[in-house]
Amino acid sequence: MAHPAQSAYGQLKGRWAFVTGSSRGIGQRIAVELSKLGCNLILHGRKLSHLELSESLCRGQGVEVELFEAELEDLKAVDRMLASILALPNRVEIVVNNAAVSPAYPDGVWSVSTEEVQRIFSINTFTPVRVIQTLVPPMVAGGFGRVLNVTTHIQFRPHEMIYTMSKAALDSYSREMVAFLNKIDLPDFSLTSVDPGWVKTDAGGPEAKYDVETIVPGILLGIILGPEFHGHCFNAQDFKHLSVAAAVDKAKRHLQDYGFGEWI
Repeated sequence: MAHPAQSAYGQLKGRWAFVTGSSRGIGQRIAVELSKLGCNLILHGRKLSHLELSESLCRGQGVEVELFEAELEDLKAVDRMLASILALPNRVEIVVNNAAVSPAYPDGVWSVSTEEVQRIFSINTFTPVRVIQTLVPPMVAGGFGRVLNVTTHIQFRPHEMIYTMSKAALDSYSREMVAFLNKIDLPDFSLTSVDPGWVKTDAGGPEAKYDVETIVPGILLGIILGPEFHGHCFNAQDFKHLSVAAAVDKAKRHLQDYGFGEWI
């Protein structure tokens, strides 16, 4: 009998995945790993020129790639991008809401403007909501879907005010969406969240604890495992250095110890 990880590969091969913020860092790594699973990619970046390396790495795995640019703080631009994605001949069946920004406010919390809060929420919260509300209904109609929201464990850490507020709001939305989707008969659908950990990226900085390679395979477990883990959250670093098969086995062993919506 095939290992569940191998069965998942077969399920994912040839499906189209949309990854926001896939020009570098965590988003690029997610896109490349999905291409290794045989997924075709729709890559998003602020500029098409920023996506050249990601496109090359994914095409190197023998998959198809489409590119889209949009400034996510501009929700009208987000809507135009999503309309163009809906117009593609192939339906998106995997969504990864990865793009996010974490601004500094060296002059203290009193200096943070309402406009800056609005900008960060547009990127970190409102865009993922727009993406889900636009792309998930066709998934539901088609009978297959995977949604992965990249989140964080630091919602209550000081000095990250706007970022943590926006991620806490996204987590709340994710829980509400899971509860709503549970009322629908969806045999092959999952919405999961994942915390990649403090990773050495442009956002995480050089002092971060983990190299970006350590997010694999944990970052993809929600997509690989599917409906059995619908509504759960993962710490990617808990699965670092494991094979996909070993990570799947570890997640399954621990599933019985955790309730709905809890961290695996």
